[in-house]
Amino acid sequence: MTEITDVVNVTVNVADTRISRAGFGVPLIFDEFASSIFADRVREYTTLDSVADDFPTTHKVYKAAAAIFSQSRVPERIKVGRKDAGDADITTALNTITDFDDDWYGLIATFKLKADIEEIAAWVETQSKIFMASSEDSDVITNVTTDVASSLKAAGYNRTAYQWHHEAGVDTTGYGIAGPGGV
Repeated sequence: MTEITDVVNVTVNVADTRISRAGFGVPLIFDEFASSIFADRVREYTTLDSVADDFPTTHKVYKAAAAIFSQSRVPERIKVGRKDAGDADITTALNTITDFDDDWYGLIATFKLKADIEEIAAWVETQSKIFMASSEDSDVITNVTTDVASSLKAAGYNRTAYQWHHEAGVDTTGYGIAGPGGV
């Protein structure tokens, strides 16, 4: 009988894909907004009140931060990363964000379109990050195989999770994140 080692040798090296201990529990909310809110590509927040200093309570970044800070296990800090309108694409924005500040682990994006979710997931797969995507794409709960959940599954990504929610995109100014303690 042929052994797998007779056919192929596989070496997996993840030594260069570590994340700092400090950044491990830090989520980054990723959205497109004006640089007039803050000039840097990433800003750190330790309270919901500090988020409110930059974003009105109706803004999807504020709503995402409120969901995070309302959990029973609250991270010590969160970060908000900005996609500029002038960025060529989402990948360019994410690369710029990580060049500026790579000390975060979980990516939460306010983007809901299939193409955007797929682009973010493809980028995350090359990073030491995880991504939680959500939408209310009705194709996800039908028998089609061209929906975003099917395409993410077919890609075999290990760093992206997807949830369908019937109100994920109802309020285009809002965003909810389910987690320990609820939304």
